[in-house]
Amino acid sequence: MKKFLAVLGTGVGIGFVLGSKAGREPYERLEAKVREVSGRDDVRAAAESASNAVADLKDKAVSAGAEKIEEASATAGAAVGSGSDYQRSKSGR
Repeated sequence: MKKFLAVLGTGVGIGFVLGSKAGREPYERLEAKVREVSGRDDVRAAAESASNAVADLKDKAVSAGAEKIEEASATAGAAVGSGSDYQRSKSGR
């Protein structure tokens, strides 16, 4: 993890220095291009489609997780119940 952070910090530092030397003009050109592309209808439609797909996957994951939790709860409850039955039979109650 430390190596990753060192590499990340070095990359950020190099990017900062190079960006500072390049000045504001390249940043402004990039920003203008992003605004231009993000304003196009086909890009907006693709972004909306991707957003809907992610929302659907999230709903499926939550549902599947809830089912697994219910199954685990039932299994644990059965195991606890059979364990207590076993203890009662051993103690003669």
